[in-house]
Amino acid sequence: AEAAKKRRFEHPRVGMVFPYDHPLVREAEPWCDQATMRYYPGFYPLAGFTTRIPDLLFQLTLARTWLARGYDSADPEAAMADFRRVIRLGRLLRQEDVVIINDLVGLACIRLGTEGIYDLAVKRGDLPLALLASTVLGEVAPQRLLTAARLTDADLAEGLAVDAAGAVSLSIDPGVLAKLADRARANPDRRFRCEAIIQLNLPCYLGTPEQQEASRRVLDDLLRSDDPVIASVARFSLDTRPSKALLDILLKSPKIPEKR
Repeated sequence: AEAAKKRRFEHPRVGMVFPYDHPLVREAEPWCDQATMRYYPGFYPLAGFTTRIPDLLFQLTLARTWLARGYDSADPEAAMADFRRVIRLGRLLRQEDVVIINDLVGLACIRLGTEGIYDLAVKRGDLPLALLASTVLGEVAPQRLLTAARLTDADLAEGLAVDAAGAVSLSIDPGVLAKLADRARANPDRRFRCEAIIQLNLPCYLGTPEQQEASRRVLDDLLRSDDPVIASVARFSLDTRPSKALLDILLKSPKIPEKR
Protein backbone atom coordinates (compact mmCIF):
# COMPACT_ATOMS: atom_id res chain seq x y z
CA ALA A 1 0.00 0.00 0.00
CA GLU A 2 2.81 2.44 0.82
CA ALA A 3 4.55 1.66 -2.46
CA ALA A 4 1.31 2.11 -4.38
CA LYS A 5 0.77 5.54 -2.84
CA LYS A 6 4.05 6.73 -4.37
CA ARG A 7 2.71 5.93 -7.84
CA ARG A 8 -0.54 7.88 -7.55
CA PHE A 9 -1.39 10.43 -10.21
CA GLU A 10 -3.94 13.22 -10.53
CA HIS A 11 -7.04 12.30 -12.47
CA PRO A 12 -8.74 15.46 -13.78
CA ARG A 13 -12.18 14.35 -12.64
CA VAL A 14 -11.74 12.50 -9.34
CA GLY A 15 -8.36 13.47 -7.86
CA MET A 16 -5.46 11.27 -6.79
CA VAL A 17 -5.70 7.65 -8.00
CA PHE A 18 -3.51 4.57 -8.36
CA PRO A 19 -2.38 3.38 -11.80
CA TYR A 20 -5.21 1.28 -13.21
CA ASP A 21 -2.94 -1.71 -13.86
CA HIS A 22 -1.22 -1.63 -10.46
CA PRO A 23 -1.07 -5.19 -9.01
CA LEU A 24 -2.61 -4.04 -5.72
CA VAL A 25 -5.58 -2.52 -7.55
CA ARG A 26 -6.19 -5.80 -9.33
CA GLU A 27 -5.71 -7.79 -6.14
CA ALA A 28 -8.23 -5.60 -4.33
CA GLU A 29 -11.04 -6.02 -6.88
CA PRO A 30 -12.39 -9.34 -5.51
CA TRP A 31 -12.16 -8.00 -1.94
CA CYS A 32 -15.38 -6.10 -2.64
CA ASP A 33 -17.25 -9.29 -3.60
CA GLN A 34 -17.28 -10.72 -0.08
CA ALA A 35 -20.49 -10.78 1.92
CA THR A 36 -19.14 -9.40 5.21
CA MET A 37 -16.19 -7.44 6.53
CA ARG A 38 -15.06 -7.01 10.13
CA TYR A 39 -12.19 -5.00 11.64
CA TYR A 40 -13.21 -5.28 15.30
CA PRO A 41 -12.23 -6.86 17.56
CA GLY A 42 -10.29 -9.46 15.55
CA PHE A 43 -8.00 -7.03 13.70
CA TYR A 44 -8.10 -3.89 15.84
CA PRO A 45 -8.74 -4.04 19.60
CA LEU A 46 -11.57 -2.04 21.11
CA ALA A 47 -9.97 0.70 23.20
CA GLY A 48 -12.60 3.36 23.79
CA PHE A 49 -11.62 6.83 22.62
CA THR A 50 -8.26 5.49 21.35
CA THR A 51 -9.62 2.66 19.18
CA ARG A 52 -7.57 2.49 16.00
CA ILE A 53 -9.14 2.84 12.58
CA PRO A 54 -7.99 1.30 9.29
CA ASP A 55 -6.26 3.27 6.52
CA LEU A 56 -9.44 4.76 5.09
CA LEU A 57 -7.50 7.07 2.76
CA PHE A 58 -6.15 3.96 1.03
CA GLN A 59 -9.67 2.61 0.64
CA LEU A 60 -10.94 5.93 -0.70
CA THR A 61 -8.09 5.96 -3.19
CA LEU A 62 -9.08 2.48 -4.35
CA ALA A 63 -12.65 3.71 -4.80
CA ARG A 64 -11.50 6.76 -6.77
CA THR A 65 -9.25 4.57 -8.90
CA TRP A 66 -12.09 2.29 -9.95
CA LEU A 67 -14.30 5.32 -10.49
CA ALA A 68 -11.68 7.00 -12.71
CA ARG A 69 -11.09 3.77 -14.64
CA GLY A 70 -14.83 3.51 -15.22
CA TYR A 71 -15.02 7.09 -16.49
CA ASP A 72 -12.09 6.47 -18.86
CA SER A 73 -13.36 3.10 -20.13
CA ALA A 74 -14.77 2.81 -23.66
CA ASP A 75 -16.67 -0.32 -22.58
CA PRO A 76 -19.95 0.57 -20.78
CA GLU A 77 -20.17 -2.87 -19.15
CA ALA A 78 -16.62 -2.62 -17.78
CA ALA A 79 -17.39 0.90 -16.55
CA MET A 80 -20.54 -0.31 -14.82
CA ALA A 81 -18.58 -3.10 -13.13
CA ASP A 82 -16.12 -0.56 -11.73
CA PHE A 83 -18.87 1.77 -10.50
CA ARG A 84 -20.68 -1.10 -8.81
CA ARG A 85 -17.41 -2.21 -7.20
CA VAL A 86 -17.06 1.23 -5.60
CA ILE A 87 -20.60 0.95 -4.21
CA ARG A 88 -19.93 -2.54 -2.85
CA LEU A 89 -16.85 -1.27 -1.03
CA GLY A 90 -19.03 1.42 0.52
CA ARG A 91 -21.60 -1.18 1.56
CA LEU A 92 -18.91 -3.22 3.31
CA LEU A 93 -17.62 -0.16 5.16
CA ARG A 94 -21.14 0.73 6.31
CA GLN A 95 -21.74 -2.86 7.38
CA GLU A 96 -18.62 -2.77 9.62
CA ASP A 97 -20.72 -1.06 12.24
CA VAL A 98 -18.45 -0.43 15.21
CA VAL A 99 -16.72 2.86 14.32
CA ILE A 100 -18.65 5.81 12.89
CA ILE A 101 -15.90 7.05 10.55
CA ASN A 102 -16.10 3.79 8.58
CA ASP A 103 -19.77 4.53 7.91
CA LEU A 104 -19.03 8.05 6.67
CA VAL A 105 -16.32 6.83 4.29
CA GLY A 106 -18.69 4.08 3.17
CA LEU A 107 -21.30 6.71 2.35
CA ALA A 108 -18.69 8.63 0.36
CA CYS A 109 -17.86 5.51 -1.66
CA ILE A 110 -21.54 4.85 -2.36
CA ARG A 111 -21.95 8.44 -3.53
CA LEU A 112 -18.93 8.20 -5.85
CA GLY A 113 -20.02 4.94 -7.43
CA THR A 114 -23.60 6.11 -7.83
CA GLU A 115 -22.48 9.34 -9.51
CA GLY A 116 -20.59 7.20 -12.01
CA ILE A 117 -23.69 5.09 -12.68
CA TYR A 118 -25.84 8.20 -13.06
CA ASP A 119 -23.49 9.74 -15.61
CA LEU A 120 -23.29 6.49 -17.55
CA ALA A 121 -27.07 6.05 -17.48
CA VAL A 122 -27.62 9.58 -18.80
CA LYS A 123 -25.03 9.03 -21.52
CA ARG A 124 -26.76 5.80 -22.61
CA GLY A 125 -30.26 7.25 -22.34
CA ASP A 126 -31.26 4.78 -19.61
CA LEU A 127 -33.73 7.03 -17.78
CA PRO A 128 -35.01 4.43 -15.24
CA LEU A 129 -31.44 3.74 -14.10
CA ALA A 130 -30.67 7.46 -13.98
CA LEU A 131 -33.76 8.01 -11.82
CA LEU A 132 -32.76 5.19 -9.49
CA ALA A 133 -29.22 6.58 -9.15
CA SER A 134 -30.54 10.08 -8.46
CA THR A 135 -32.76 8.66 -5.69
CA VAL A 136 -29.73 7.05 -4.04
CA LEU A 137 -27.70 10.25 -4.37
CA GLY A 138 -30.53 12.19 -2.74
CA GLU A 139 -30.29 9.94 0.32
CA VAL A 140 -26.57 10.48 0.96
CA ALA A 141 -26.79 13.98 2.45
CA PRO A 142 -29.63 13.12 4.88
CA GLN A 143 -27.74 10.07 6.09
CA ARG A 144 -24.62 12.15 6.69
CA LEU A 145 -26.59 14.89 8.44
CA LEU A 146 -28.31 12.32 10.66
CA THR A 147 -24.90 11.07 11.78
CA ALA A 148 -23.73 14.64 12.46
CA ALA A 149 -26.86 15.37 14.47
CA ARG A 150 -26.43 12.27 16.63
CA LEU A 151 -22.80 13.19 17.32
CA THR A 152 -23.47 16.79 18.26
CA ASP A 153 -26.65 16.43 20.31
CA ALA A 154 -24.82 14.42 22.96
CA ASP A 155 -21.25 15.70 22.74
CA LEU A 156 -19.80 15.98 26.23
CA ALA A 157 -16.47 17.60 25.35
CA GLU A 158 -17.93 21.11 25.57
CA GLY A 159 -18.85 20.46 29.20
CA LEU A 160 -15.26 19.79 30.23
CA ALA A 161 -13.38 22.45 32.16
CA VAL A 162 -10.06 22.62 34.00
CA ASP A 163 -9.28 24.85 36.96
CA ALA A 164 -6.01 26.54 37.86
CA ALA A 165 -4.94 23.55 39.91
CA GLY A 166 -5.38 21.21 36.95
CA ALA A 167 -8.55 19.52 38.19
CA VAL A 168 -10.93 18.55 35.39
CA SER A 169 -14.69 18.77 35.86
CA LEU A 170 -17.64 17.90 33.66
CA SER A 171 -20.88 19.85 33.43
CA ILE A 172 -23.61 17.84 31.73
CA ASP A 173 -27.31 18.43 31.30
CA PRO A 174 -29.42 15.61 32.80
CA GLY A 175 -31.33 15.34 29.52
CA VAL A 176 -28.11 14.73 27.59
CA LEU A 177 -27.07 11.99 30.02
CA ALA A 178 -30.48 10.34 29.66
CA LYS A 179 -30.19 10.53 25.88
CA LEU A 180 -26.77 8.87 25.99
CA ALA A 181 -28.08 6.15 28.29
CA ASP A 182 -31.02 5.40 26.01
CA ARG A 183 -28.79 5.36 22.93
CA ALA A 184 -26.26 3.08 24.60
CA ARG A 185 -28.94 0.62 25.65
CA ALA A 186 -31.16 0.37 22.61
CA ASN A 187 -30.18 2.29 19.48
CA PRO A 188 -30.76 0.01 16.47
CA ASP A 189 -27.44 1.08 14.93
CA ARG A 190 -24.52 -0.48 16.78
CA ARG A 191 -22.03 2.24 15.81
CA PHE A 192 -24.15 4.80 17.64
CA ARG A 193 -24.52 2.50 20.62
CA CYS A 194 -20.73 2.15 20.81
CA GLU A 195 -20.25 5.90 20.52
CA ALA A 196 -22.70 6.52 23.36
CA ILE A 197 -21.05 3.89 25.55
CA ILE A 198 -17.67 5.52 25.00
CA GLN A 199 -19.12 8.95 25.84
CA LEU A 200 -20.45 7.55 29.13
CA ASN A 201 -16.85 7.05 30.20
CA LEU A 202 -16.62 10.79 30.97
CA PRO A 203 -19.57 11.15 33.39
CA CYS A 204 -18.62 7.76 34.83
CA TYR A 205 -15.43 9.35 36.22
CA LEU A 206 -15.91 13.14 36.01
CA GLY A 207 -19.61 13.72 36.62
CA THR A 208 -21.41 14.43 39.86
CA PRO A 209 -21.80 11.48 42.25
CA GLU A 210 -25.33 10.97 40.94
CA GLN A 211 -24.15 11.06 37.31
CA GLN A 212 -21.32 8.67 38.05
CA GLU A 213 -23.75 6.24 39.64
CA ALA A 214 -26.22 6.50 36.75
CA SER A 215 -23.47 6.01 34.14
CA ARG A 216 -22.01 3.02 35.95
CA ARG A 217 -25.45 1.46 36.24
CA VAL A 218 -25.90 1.61 32.45
CA LEU A 219 -22.41 0.25 31.79
CA ASP A 220 -22.89 -2.54 34.32
CA ASP A 221 -26.07 -3.61 32.54
CA LEU A 222 -24.31 -3.58 29.16
CA LEU A 223 -21.59 -5.90 30.45
CA ARG A 224 -24.21 -8.63 30.26
CA SER A 225 -25.04 -7.92 26.61
CA ASP A 226 -25.21 -10.87 24.21
CA ASP A 227 -23.19 -8.75 21.77
CA PRO A 228 -19.49 -9.20 22.66
CA VAL A 229 -18.58 -5.88 21.04
CA ILE A 230 -21.08 -3.97 23.18
CA ALA A 231 -19.92 -5.80 26.30
CA SER A 232 -16.26 -5.13 25.49
CA VAL A 233 -16.78 -1.40 24.89
CA ALA A 234 -18.80 -1.17 28.11
CA ARG A 235 -16.02 -2.91 30.04
CA PHE A 236 -13.45 -0.44 28.71
CA SER A 237 -15.58 2.60 29.57
CA LEU A 238 -16.34 1.26 33.02
CA ASP A 239 -12.76 0.29 33.93
CA THR A 240 -10.63 2.95 32.20
CA ARG A 241 -10.17 6.35 33.76
CA PRO A 242 -9.86 9.12 31.11
CA SER A 243 -6.17 9.80 30.60
CA LYS A 244 -4.55 13.20 30.81
CA ALA A 245 -3.60 12.98 27.12
CA LEU A 246 -7.22 12.30 26.16
CA LEU A 247 -8.53 15.15 28.28
CA ASP A 248 -6.00 17.50 26.70
CA ILE A 249 -7.38 16.59 23.29
CA LEU A 250 -11.02 16.88 24.32
CA LEU A 251 -10.48 20.21 26.02
CA LYS A 252 -8.79 21.66 22.90
CA SER A 253 -6.91 23.96 25.22
CA PRO A 254 -3.39 24.41 26.61
CA LYS A 255 -2.02 21.29 28.22
CA ILE A 256 -3.40 20.41 31.62
CA PRO A 257 -0.64 20.86 34.21
CA GLU A 258 0.46 17.72 35.98
CA LYS A 259 -0.70 17.57 39.60
CA ARG A 260 2.17 17.80 42.03
